[in-house]
Order: sequence, then C-alpha cells, then structure tokens
Amino acid sequence: MLKLTAMPERSLLQRLQDETGSALIASLMMTVLITGAGLAAMTTSATNQSKTTNVLINKQAAYLAEAGLNHGKLLLHQNIANWSTYAAYTTAQSLVPSTSLAGVGSYAVTIKGVSGGLLLTATGTGPKNATESISTLATLDNGNLLGKAFVTGQSLLISGSPTLTGTSQ
Repeated sequence: MLKLTAMPERSLLQRLQDETGSALIASLMMTVLITGAGLAAMTTSATNQSKTTNVLINKQAAYLAEAGLNHGKLLLHQNIANWSTYAAYTTAQSLVPSTSLAGVGSYAVTIKGVSGGLLLTATGTGPKNATESISTLATLDNGNLLGKAFVTGQSLLISGSPTLTGTSQ
C-alpha cells in the first residue's frame, strides 16, 4: 500500500536561499550570447568591407578601360588617314601604349582589323592589379568615328546664319 507523508512547508525565504547562484548563471549566459552576436557582427562587417573594396577596384579598372577606349577612338579619328594600315593588322597591335591616369591606374589599347571595321580593345589596370577589358568595333562611317558632326581641338566661331541639319543618336 502507498503511504503518504506530509512534507513540512518551507518559507519563502528558504526557497529563495535554495536558488543561490541562478542569477549569476543567467547573467553569464546573456554575456556569452551578446559577445557571440557582437563577434558575428564584426565578422560580417569585415567580410562586407572586403567585398566592397573588391567591387570598387574592379569598377575602377572598368572605368580605366572605358577611358582607354575613348582615347583610342579619338586617336583613331585623328589618324583616319591610316585606316587602311590599321585594317591590315591581322593580330592585335598597340594603338595606345600603357597610359597612367590620375594615379588611379592605367590603360592600354590595341587595334586589329576585322571584317566590317577595326576591333579596339582597351584594358584598364586598377589598384591591386585588378584588370578589366572592353572591346568595340569601329566602323568608317563617312570619316565619322566619334558620332559627331565635327570635332575641333580649339575654339570654333560660327558666324552668319548657319543652318545645321542632320540626326543625332
């Protein structure tokens, strides 16, 4: 048979004294959790900063390549009389040697004759030797490589009653 024994009632003070140290354990656990969250945030921040830096230097290299392409187009336009010489290149030849730009990096441009025009390829080299290349096909459109009606490297005075006609893209 089952015998039940009555337990003496403990006072509230006795119960609280029996739980000594539980607050210390709880605060220690909170400290560990907060420290872990802080370390995770720092690691994530450092990783994101590294990724942002990589994106920045690759964009700088791409912008340098674009600057090189513009330089190559201008040089090609200025030397349009050499078009047939450039068109005879069966392998890529240097059009613009390595050129430093604003201490950020450099670019170089090559040219090669292909069917339908000239293939210009610009390679930009940014910080930490990041490189990007851009290519474009230049075609001879009535001697107008830059897509402009006229190009001048100095002041231009138009007087009288000029009429400018045409289309713009």
